[in-house]
Amino acid sequence: MTLKKMIRFAMLSLSLAVTVLAVACTKGANPEEANKNAAQANRPEPAVTKSPLKQQTLEGDTERILLLLQMARDDAKNNKWQDAAGELRTASKEVDSALSRKPRLTPEFEDLKAAIERTIGAVERRDKDAEAQLAELQVRIGAIKTNIQ
Repeated sequence: MTLKKMIRFAMLSLSLAVTVLAVACTKGANPEEANKNAAQANRPEPAVTKSPLKQQTLEGDTERILLLLQMARDDAKNNKWQDAAGELRTASKEVDSALSRKPRLTPEFEDLKAAIERTIGAVERRDKDAEAQLAELQVRIGAIKTNIQ
């Protein structure tokens, strides 16, 4: 990896980390909301509640993308390169599903899709920086997930 690419990657990673931290720090705790949440926590959950992974919503799409990226990263660490590429292809389809919902974060999803496509190529070639690209994808979807909520 050239110095220019390493600097660009470091700057991207740093900017995503700052964005995630900035968003996380802007939401202060509201004591009334905390009391309300504590009261609701003692109630039994209705049987209708679904796992976010099963919901056909933007939130469900992001959860599935996050899970698929983690699985791809685990497969790459275990030298299961074809499995990792398959997980990335499925994640790309989930990004398409998220984009079909016309989210306000459309540019971020489009950038994520392009990054996934680049990473598929790196994984198929078993590039040295494939692991770094997989980690970057997780940071990207984490930032998107934070901004959706």
